[in-house]
Amino acid sequence: MTDEQGTSRIFDLLAEFQIEAKAYAVVVQEEDGEIDVLRITDNAQGVPQLETIEEDEEWENVMELYDEVAFSDELEDEK
Repeated sequence: MTDEQGTSRIFDLLAEFQIEAKAYAVVVQEEDGEIDVLRITDNAQGVPQLETIEEDEEWENVMELYDEVAFSDELEDEK
């Protein structure tokens, strides 16, 4: 992925889901293992792109849902 400053980084996709007609991607940076949540939108040409989530409430809601899904999978794996 290349950011607005032209810096390229490699990410792995952990999850992709929708909340209230908005699509999100949870990614982890290969370099440092940092997890981030990004909104998936279409640019003017209709090509999907990733955006940083600026609103704290939206970011928290998305992370909360991701945590529920991720931890429920871990609990099922332990059974």
